[in-house]
Amino acid sequence: MRCSVLFIGQFPHLENSITQYLSRRSIIPACDVDVSSLTHLARIADGTAYVEGIGAYKIGLDLVIRFGLAQPIRIIREYSRTTPIIYDHQKAGNDIPAMGKQFADAVNPRW
Repeated sequence: MRCSVLFIGQFPHLENSITQYLSRRSIIPACDVDVSSLTHLARIADGTAYVEGIGAYKIGLDLVIRFGLAQPIRIIREYSRTTPIIYDHQKAGNDIPAMGKQFADAVNPRW
């Protein structure tokens, strides 16, 4: 099975190819709006699976650090087998101040 997960920033030599692919006018749902469970991810994937114009699904660090990379991919693939999935690590979210608390909570769970 072909994997279509794009790791933004990890392969700079592929950046033009990725940009060209994504430059087609499309919608890329951000799937990490609520990372307390994978329910929201499943609802997004289910609700958009047959929407024309969905170019990819984006998952971010906060979702992946909490559940790993395989689980979110598996959920999206239940609803869409061919739409690319973009994993955007975002330098651990340090470009958005509000992400600091989410990141700290994810890597330092309260026992």
